[in-house]
Order: sequence, then structure tokens, then C-alpha cells
Amino acid sequence: MPELAIQGTPWYNILSNYDYVEKFNYLNAMIKDRVEFIKDSNKDKNIQSDFVVLLLNLSAIPDEIVQMFHGGVNSDDFQEEFLEAVKRYRKKFERRFGIKWEYQNHNNVKRYLAFKRKR
Repeated sequence: MPELAIQGTPWYNILSNYDYVEKFNYLNAMIKDRVEFIKDSNKDKNIQSDFVVLLLNLSAIPDEIVQMFHGGVNSDDFQEEFLEAVKRYRKKFERRFGIKWEYQNHNNVKRYLAFKRKR
């Protein structure tokens, strides 16, 4: 067992640890004038920090969306391309399963637990 194991929580936000924030050069959206601090390929957008969040959550992004995403961080339309891919995925999900795409809520948890109990 590691000395500093994460315990007592089913998730951990790595960007809540300042050491990682600094190592990833991450500037969150709440920082005033963050556009002045981020120097990346696109002068008008904060792609670098947004891409850090995307990569840290890559395992939770459906493969279909990741495969649609071709531009990479240097693409001028990275954010728009990714957002459009997510919107297409949501519509396809809703058609396929006949349920509305929702973020986690009480009803989703109940439905998931019922599904798990049947298996």
C-alpha cells in the first residue's frame, strides 16, 4: 500500500493539487485575464489549458468522439470541432437508446443501479 494513497473518495481532481497545476501549466477559467498568460498557437483562445483538461479526462470521453477529433491542440478550431463531435454523439445516443442525454442526477443513478441489479 502506498504511503500517500488516495482514500475515501471515488474520484480525484488532479487539478485541485497546485503541484500538478504548475507542472501542466494549467490556468483555470476563473483567472482574470488568463488570455494574457497563455501563449499558444491561437492568440484568441485558451487552448492550452482547455486541452490539459481534455487529456486528463480522455478515459471518460467515448472512443467515437476521440476518433472524430483530428485537429489536435494546434488546430484553430479545436474547441469548435470537439464541441460539435460531442453534440453529434449526444444526438446519436438519444436516438439509439430512446432516452434524453443528461448529466448525473438522482434518476440516472436509480436507473443505473436497476440495470446493475438485473445483470
